[in-house]
Amino acid sequence: MNTVPPLYYAVFRRTFCLVLSSASSLILMVGLLFSTMTLHAQSYRTALITQPVIESQRVMLSGNVHPLATRAADRGAAPASMPAGRMLLLLQRSSDQEQALRTTIESLHDRNSPNFHKWLTPAQFGEQWGAADSDIAAVTAWLQSNGFEVKGPTAGRTAIEFSGTTGQIQQAFHTQIHLYQVDGQMHHANATNPQIPAALAPIIAGVSMLNDFHPQSMATKGPRGIYNTGTRTARPEYTPTSGSSSSFMYVGPADAATIYNSPIKALNPAATGTTIDGTGAKIGIVADSNISVAQDDNYRQLFGLASNTPTVIIDGDTDPGKNGDALEAYLDTQVAGGIAPGAKVYLYTAANTNLDYGMNLAAVRAVNDNIVDVLSVSFAECEAQLA
Repeated sequence: MNTVPPLYYAVFRRTFCLVLSSASSLILMVGLLFSTMTLHAQSYRTALITQPVIESQRVMLSGNVHPLATRAADRGAAPASMPAGRMLLLLQRSSDQEQALRTTIESLHDRNSPNFHKWLTPAQFGEQWGAADSDIAAVTAWLQSNGFEVKGPTAGRTAIEFSGTTGQIQQAFHTQIHLYQVDGQMHHANATNPQIPAALAPIIAGVSMLNDFHPQSMATKGPRGIYNTGTRTARPEYTPTSGSSSSFMYVGPADAATIYNSPIKALNPAATGTTIDGTGAKIGIVADSNISVAQDDNYRQLFGLASNTPTVIIDGDTDPGKNGDALEAYLDTQVAGGIAPGAKVYLYTAANTNLDYGMNLAAVRAVNDNIVDVLSVSFAECEAQLA
C-alpha cells in the first residue's frame, strides 16, 4: 500500500462562487470565447474610429475601480517607475457587429443550420470579426505616443498587448495607481476610473485589469489517505473521530467512471461497448503557476493509467514557477488527464504582473495557439467579496 498525499487522492472540497469580474475582464473572456467559434466568409470588419485623437477630449471607462480598492485600505501612491508589464487593451465591436456575431454563434450550435460546427481559426475570426487595420493602427499609435511598448494585437484582433510603467499608465489613462492593504496583503490598483480620448471610445472596451486583486483557487485539501492499489480503495491515514469523516470522500479516476457509468475501459473494467477515453482530444488548462510534470506522471502510475505526460506552455519570458497556486494546476491537469486518459493535456501558464493577471495572458496564448479542443479555468472571484 502507498501513503497518498492530498495532491493525489485526498478530497478537495470546493466553494462555488459566481464568477464576477470588471466589465473589461468580462469583455476579454467573451472575446476569447468568440475567437474560437465563428464562421462565414463575409467580413464584418468595419473601421470605428472616425475622428482625430484629441487628448483633451476624453471619456471615462466607468466600472473599472475594484471594490476592494477603498479609501480605508489606501496606503498612498505607487511609485511612478513601477513596471506595468504585459497588459491587455480590450477592443470591441459596434452593436450591429455584435448582434451579427451572436446570430452567427447561435447558428454554429443549431443542428439545422448549414453553419453547424463550422468553426474558424482565431486568425480567420480576426479577418471577419476583429478590429479593422486602421483602428488597430490608431490605437497602437496612441499607446506609443504615451511611451508604451506595443507587442501587437491578438490573433482574433480582440485585444492589444502593451507594457510600460505606472507613470505612463497614469498619464495615458488619467488615473492614479495606489497601494492598498487588504487582509494583511499589499496590492496595487487604480484609484479612479480610467479615461481615454473620445475618438477611441468606439473601439476601446477597457483594460483587462488595472489591479492585482486576482481570482483565487477555490480548492481546499482534505485529510491524507492511504490507497490500496490492489483493492483500489482508500481510507484516512488516521483514525477519524465520530462524524469527522462525513464531510468528505476519497475519489480517483475510476470513481468518475462509476459515477457517470463511463465506457472507459481503462477506468471501468466492467465497461462494455465502444471505448471512450479521450484519444485524439486536446485539453487546455489555464493557470498562473508552473508544475512538476513528474508529479502528474506519478498520479497516473498510482492509478494504473498509461504514461501521458502533460505539456507545459509558458507564455512570456518569465516562468511563474511553482507558487501557491500550483495545487490547483496539479489538481486540474491530473483529474482532466485521469478522467480522459487518452487525451493530451496542455497547461498554459504565465507570470502575474503588477497590474494584470497571468491567467489572462495564458488564456490569450491558448486561444492564439489554437491547439486545444477545450479550455478549462477553475479560479473564481466570489460575488460576496465584490459587493
